Amino acid sequence: MSVKQQMGYSIACDFPGCEVQTRDLGDFGFWGDIGYAVDEWTDHDGYSGDLGDYCHEHTVWSDEEDEDSDGERVPMRHTIANLFALAERRVRERIDVCTRSALLRHERRCADMASRDANRRSYAERSLRRFAERLVAHA
Repeated sequence: MSVKQQMGYSIACDFPGCEVQTRDLGDFGFWGDIGYAVDEWTDHDGYSGDLGDYCHEHTVWSDEEDEDSDGERVPMRHTIANLFALAERRVRERIDVCTRSALLRHERRCADMASRDANRRSYAERSLRRFAERLVAHA
């Protein structure tokens, strides 16, 4: 087996400080045709167009009340308000992930404790049975 260099197309987010690329989205990092790379990018709710390429986190729905807009995803402008909105979104997502993780850990702990209690109860019952058997044998 040999390793060969392949030329291909990949997309990276143009939002300042973002490092998301097509290789982070699925099984492939590069495509032989730019159309496939753009399709993968937009399938994951990214924006690829005249304004650049932006990942899912850095796109927003266009204002549907605007007559010129058709309610499509557009790049998030690099403004203080949008950076705060992005930070709030990330905090909410992080809280949701931490909450789900804590609930799963709690369920596992409860199951472990129930299992330990069942084992202790079983051990206590066996010990009582053996003790009762010894008492009957000595009587």
